[in-house]
Amino acid sequence: MKAVERADELDPVNGEVLKQCTILAGVIAEAGHVNEKTFLANNFKAYLDAAVAVSPADPVLLHMRGRFIYQLTMLTADERDATRFLDEMSEPSLQLALVDLTKAYEQEPTAIDNLLYMARCLEGIGERDKARDCLQQIDGLAPNDGADEWHAREAADMLAKMGPPPAAPPQPDQQQQQQ
Repeated sequence: MKAVERADELDPVNGEVLKQCTILAGVIAEAGHVNEKTFLANNFKAYLDAAVAVSPADPVLLHMRGRFIYQLTMLTADERDATRFLDEMSEPSLQLALVDLTKAYEQEPTAIDNLLYMARCLEGIGERDKARDCLQQIDGLAPNDGADEWHAREAADMLAKMGPPPAAPPQPDQQQQQQ
């Protein structure tokens, strides 16, 4: 984390430096020990806020913010109480996460991890058909790296658990032919 802090000290208003600090802080937070996660997540959130302030339309930052909000919605009440950064944020919601994830999608429609998080949010708000569409898009994409492969497998598992889409009701022409 010291290297991240040093990079930020050297160039605190450079959007690319802030984005890389955000990415590294997020990786460190996800890999951190349970006792450190809240502190590390606060660092991540601070870098994310600073980076978004400099580059508000950056699809990577929008994805990270949407994913972060999604993860906050998945916390238990006790976990949420243990986090300090929620005081600064309106109540996290899947719809709020979906706003940023959708903006990121509009700029990078083939980002597998973003499509997966969009699908999770959509399923969470009851939009199963739209979630299924996102997951099916992933099925047609070639993974760029190991993380994409992992996300693609996760998407395939999620799609399998959803089952087939509901059958469409017969169209008026089909009903007349059946009679």
